Amino acid sequence: MTRLLMIERAILESCGNSKKTIFEIADETGIDISMIGTLCIRLKKKGILARNQNHYYINKDANSLVVANSPENIRKEVREVTNSMIENYFTRKENRSLKLQKVYVDKTEELILNSMLDQLNRFVEDLQKNHKKNSRNIVKKQKILMWGHGNYNDLIESSLQLAR
Repeated sequence: MTRLLMIERAILESCGNSKKTIFEIADETGIDISMIGTLCIRLKKKGILARNQNHYYINKDANSLVVANSPENIRKEVREVTNSMIENYFTRKENRSLKLQKVYVDKTEELILNSMLDQLNRFVEDLQKNHKKNSRNIVKKQKILMWGHGNYNDLIESSLQLAR
């Protein structure tokens, strides 16, 4: 099975808590209704979505969902999200925030940085828990957050590996 596109994952998020019609999915995701119809059929063929009358829902027993969430497919999704964030940052005028900084840190500053990132991580996990089962959640209103750090030398090495 091939990976899931970000747009397909948005549909799955919409159907995650309850059965939805294509109209409800379109409203929650902001995706064109004809595209929703096509993608729902595609996800149904993959065995990830099931349909009962006019309502779609996640097929919880689907092995294809396990494959879609494999580390390699998640890596591809992160790449797609990152590329989309970068494109959005440089083409849109509003609701954008993207920071990339190269900084020197000593051991103490690195401990502080890691502590702050842990705090941010706990905050985001709390947000996810608090909003997980809320039926009023609208997929298109979610914020995408990314954080972390890496050693410049490691990133250069990685870049060279990709170029080969």
